[in-house]
Parts: sequence; C-alpha cells; structure tokens
Amino acid sequence: MGNIYYDTAVSGIRLRIGDLASPYTYSDDILGEYLKRSVSIINQKLGWTNTVASGTFSGQPTDFELEIYSLQASCIIKSSEATKASAKSLLIKDGDTTIDMSSMAGGVYKTVNSMQAELDSLIKHYLLGRPGYMVY
Repeated sequence: MGNIYYDTAVSGIRLRIGDLASPYTYSDDILGEYLKRSVSIINQKLGWTNTVASGTFSGQPTDFELEIYSLQASCIIKSSEATKASAKSLLIKDGDTTIDMSSMAGGVYKTVNSMQAELDSLIKHYLLGRPGYMVY
C-alpha cells in the first residue's frame, strides 16, 4: 500500500470495476500500473503534473483529480475486459439446440461506454470552468 491518495485511487478503481470480493481479480500492484497509465493520459489531456511512483502520488491530488484518474483507469480495465469477452464469444448449434454466448461482451461494452461518457463529462466540466477553454 502507498500513501492515502494512492490507496484512495486504487480503492476507487476497485469499486468501479466491481472487484470487491477476495480473492481479487486484480492485485493492488496491477491496479497501480493501470493508475500510473491513467495519470499519464489525464495529465497529457489536462496539463496536470501529478505522478505515481512506488505506490505513492507526488504532491497532494484533489478529490476531483483522484476521481478522474480512477475513472480513466477503470475505463482502460473494462475496455480490455470487453475485448477479451468478445474474443471468447461463440455460437454453437447442434441440431435444434443452440448455445449463444456471442452477446457476453455487450454488457461489458455498455459499462465501458457509460464510464467513458461520465469521464468525458467530468473533463468537459473541468475545462469549462477554466478561462480560455471552449469545449464542443
């Protein structure tokens, strides 16, 4: 475990992706790697300067920043899960019997789209609150 900001962000990711029951699907170390990637993506989009190293945030990110970072990481994870689910989808027919697992990825894609829309909305609201920015 890292500092309070890091732990809060990792807990936020775990909550958003529904990885709450032990044994966890994703270790804290793996979620930390997703968090590092999301910090890099969001910093590039918004000009923020937070960094994550060795389970610790540099500085003191705000609650809003932690929310954006954990939401971005959750989008990356769920998008990866949707890709894996679609690769495993199948349709089996044997005479009159059909087993259709081709729609498994659909629910995950809906979750990804919903999370991405929420992230986009938060980023737009952030940018609209800053002078000199217009968001279309």
